[in-house]
This record gives sequence, structure tokens and C-alpha cells, in this order.
Amino acid sequence: MNTWPVLLLLLGVAVVLAWGARRIHVPIPIVLVLGGLALAFVPGLPIVEVEDFLQAQRQMRDIFLHVIALARRLGFAPAAAQVNR
Repeated sequence: MNTWPVLLLLLGVAVVLAWGARRIHVPIPIVLVLGGLALAFVPGLPIVEVEDFLQAQRQMRDIFLHVIALARRLGFAPAAAQVNR
């Protein structure tokens, strides 16, 4: 099973839920828990195993590290590290 579409779906749902929580002035963690409970009862959603998440986490880490290495080679520094002169 391909994990990326499911991860993107969950990320999108989390963003929408967090946005909605801010709009109605409810703590975000409460809305995320309720949204997760609601998603758990939706029939037909694929089952994602922990191994898939761990593999996706390793892939994301590798991509992130490559982006940082490329940025450093090109001379970009984080905004917090730059000195205003």
C-alpha cells in the first residue's frame, strides 16, 4: 500500500480541523482528537500500519536533510542565524 496519499489526506484533515478550531475558538487539541475519532469510524479508509509510518518518517527525514545540505551549499542561512547590519 502506498502511504503518501494517506499521509497527505491526514495532514490536510488536520490543517482543516485546526483552522476550524481557531475560527470557532475551541482548543485545537480537542478538535483534533474529535476529528481523529470521527475518522476512525469512516468505513473504507485504508489501514495504515506503524511500519509504513516509520518508513515514511525516514523518507521525510532524508528529504529534509538533503534540502538543508543543499541550502548550506548554496550559502543560505536560517533567518535566526543572520545578523542585521
